[in-house]
Amino acid sequence: MCFGNRLVTVITLGNFLFGSIPDSLGKCESLTRIRMGQNFLNGSIPNGLFGLPELSQVELQDNYLTGELPLPISGGVSVNLGQISLSNNQLSGPLPPAIGNFSGVQKLLLDGNKFSGPIPSEIGRLQQLSKLDFSHNLFSGGIAPEISRCKLLTYVDLSRNELSGEIPNEITSMRILNYLNVSRNHLVAAIVKARSLRNAAESKAWRLTAFQRLDFTCDDLLVCLKEDNIIGKGGAGIVYKGVMPSGDLVAVKRLATMSHGSSHDHGFNAEIQTLGRIRHRHIVRLLGFALTMKRISSCTSTCPTVALRGPSRKERRLSSVPVHEVTHVFYVALLCVEEQAVARPTMREVVQILTELPKIPLSKQLAVESDVTEKSPAVDEDLLSN
Repeated sequence: MCFGNRLVTVITLGNFLFGSIPDSLGKCESLTRIRMGQNFLNGSIPNGLFGLPELSQVELQDNYLTGELPLPISGGVSVNLGQISLSNNQLSGPLPPAIGNFSGVQKLLLDGNKFSGPIPSEIGRLQQLSKLDFSHNLFSGGIAPEISRCKLLTYVDLSRNELSGEIPNEITSMRILNYLNVSRNHLVAAIVKARSLRNAAESKAWRLTAFQRLDFTCDDLLVCLKEDNIIGKGGAGIVYKGVMPSGDLVAVKRLATMSHGSSHDHGFNAEIQTLGRIRHRHIVRLLGFALTMKRISSCTSTCPTVALRGPSRKERRLSSVPVHEVTHVFYVALLCVEEQAVARPTMREVVQILTELPKIPLSKQLAVESDVTEKSPAVDEDLLSN
């Protein structure tokens, strides 16, 4: 099925496929996406699948897969893997500690299976994780307190398991967690006190730097950081839609976690300097950014959102903009949402591309002028003679 290592994407969603997944897919090093959910597949997941170097997405949900999760014991996992969806199968056995090696995973969905044993503490190493669903399994033991180290988590569902003991107090330190479901377990002790992002003590930990006068505060931005508001994700962070008290819409970008003293800021300084310096009609304004005094990891920038429409449906306010220029802007926009992060241009490259707008070819100019001439009202020759 992967002869010559040329296969890149497999999509067979929502069909009536029976049988097992070909073992050859576990050796297909060119594979980047496998989406075979909502079928009738059985058997086990091919060995080596989660170690493919280019793999970024695995969707095998809603099948009849069995066996254990075939993760490499040490190393050899795909660092590009951003989503693992194995929901509603019949997978079983313990969750291997190697699950913590998926450093780039943002969604980990294992609900509706028969996984058992404790939730490994290595789960706390998934620093990019935003959604975790282990519900409807047979996990036992206590809730790993290390889960609180996943600072980008907004959604955690551990319901309908065999978990016991106390709910870790460390969960209260998860600033943007807005959904926690631990029902139908055997947990005891006091209920964890919910930690409101509007708390005054929380707001004091943040410092908002504005580039113009703003009618909203850090509190208004922080309440936007929840799963339902996500409008985009990338290697540098997550973008949320926000509605301010005045009704204005903004985009809030939260950068990926950075450790204190780290020299890698995920392009934050470059983006701030670039957006703060340029003025371009096709680039949204940077209103400001917020930093937490406790961690450098939480950086938020805001900018007005823009509704995109195809260039063939130009709005009245764009009537004076040449069509080829609008088309060029959409071309840049499509580059910015490429699936692979390495294919997306940096902010500086975006500015350069937009600054160097292509000139309309002479042939098209003549065609436009000819079209205008043909549509102009005819002039009465008698009037000219008079």
